[in-house]
Amino acid sequence: MSISRIGAWTCSGVVVVAIIAGLALIGMPSEQRFKRLDEKRVADLRRLTSSLYAYWDTHDTLPLDLDVLLDGQHLSRMPLDPVSSLPYEYQVDAPSRYHLCARFDRSSSHEETSDFWAHEDGQRCYSFNVAGKTGKN
Repeated sequence: MSISRIGAWTCSGVVVVAIIAGLALIGMPSEQRFKRLDEKRVADLRRLTSSLYAYWDTHDTLPLDLDVLLDGQHLSRMPLDPVSSLPYEYQVDAPSRYHLCARFDRSSSHEETSDFWAHEDGQRCYSFNVAGKTGKN
């Protein structure tokens, strides 16, 4: 076997090992996609929550429908689930209490478990009391 052929095989081996190591460090592309989609869902729920608090501050009541929040100031378009394109679930269960729900693809990482927005995979509902503290179901 010639030196150039050995060098080529060595370089090929190094490239393969580097690709495998990179995927092991950052995760498979599909897992990264699921993580980005879940991060988008949390960002959407945060935007909705902020808009609902602003609505409460102005009207001293919660809207029966999220479409009322489309005022161009707090929300200019309704956040939708990035996969299904359906609106997030919103339920008012008391004059100052509501729930926002989303379906997540993956569980939050271990570092995020103490975060309010931490979630398991599947349907997750967050409970809010605009007149007081927040809580999670």
